[in-house]
Amino acid sequence: MSNALAILDTAHRALAEATTVEAVLDMRAKLDAVQTYMQQTKRFPIEKLVALAELKARAIRKLGDMLKAEDMHGGDRSSSSSASSLKRHGIPHNASSEAQRLAALPDDDFEQLLAAARERGEPITLVELNALAKPHAAKANKKKKHKGIADRASRSEIEGQFALIYADPPWKFD
Repeated sequence: MSNALAILDTAHRALAEATTVEAVLDMRAKLDAVQTYMQQTKRFPIEKLVALAELKARAIRKLGDMLKAEDMHGGDRSSSSSASSLKRHGIPHNASSEAQRLAALPDDDFEQLLAAARERGEPITLVELNALAKPHAAKANKKKKHKGIADRASRSEIEGQFALIYADPPWKFD
């Protein structure tokens, strides 16, 4: 019991000091182990489980920030380096997507969600966080995609005829 509490008490500081993907993944693995122990023993107050869920959410979000900074996603048809980087770190594509989705959530919104969970006295769930982060992530991905298209278009010298013209109007077709 004291070992689990000691890890929980030092985890917040260790997470703040983590500067590598491996360190954050290690912290998340430790938090998962502590959570399993706490749930199996059922000897811990709900406040500790709430704090643990909050730390896990912060770890996942920090991982997402790091992956976005390194531009590591699951890979696409044109880049195999990011996919191999994820494999090297042992990060599945869906975990990378989830982490980056949480990282897209604005800081204020993220803190409000955690505060609301604390007030309810219930651990925050990844399902709840993902549902609220999804629109922010979609907006960020669309902005990134459009920026990439604009960058490529501005670098290329357009000459001659084209077989296809891509247009993305701001309205939706029904």
